Amino acid sequence: MASPLLHQHPDPVRSLLDTARSSRRVAEDADRRTFIAAADWAEAHPASDMDDAACVPGTERELAIAGQGAPLVAEFCIDEFAAAIGISTDAGYDYIGDAWELRSRLPKCWARVVAGEVVVWRARRIAQATRLLSPKAVALAD
Repeated sequence: MASPLLHQHPDPVRSLLDTARSSRRVAEDADRRTFIAAADWAEAHPASDMDDAACVPGTERELAIAGQGAPLVAEFCIDEFAAAIGISTDAGYDYIGDAWELRSRLPKCWARVVAGEVVVWRARRIAQATRLLSPKAVALAD
């Protein structure tokens, strides 16, 4: 059965490409907003808040989800965000960690992500490649 898109436009082949481009832009924008939310979520759950909470020793702990010098986050925030976006806890750790790496240690690259100049999948690769670098080296990479 032929797609209804083929019969709704005077130039159906061109219409298909326009639809594909438009759909890709919408998906990339949604990815960007979710990625920004991940960094916001990490920022909203600093490990320092655990000092003021009535935490039972041995339960929630501080996590280093980004490279050296990035602020630590509260462990359980990863689970909640991952569940909210439908990914595993391990994938959530990587996802939020990548966003936090960029926001905390690569501010120029992060600004380009926020502006929509760098797509999320590329930014995540950069974050993964820089996570083990020293603060000085990552500043040069940025």
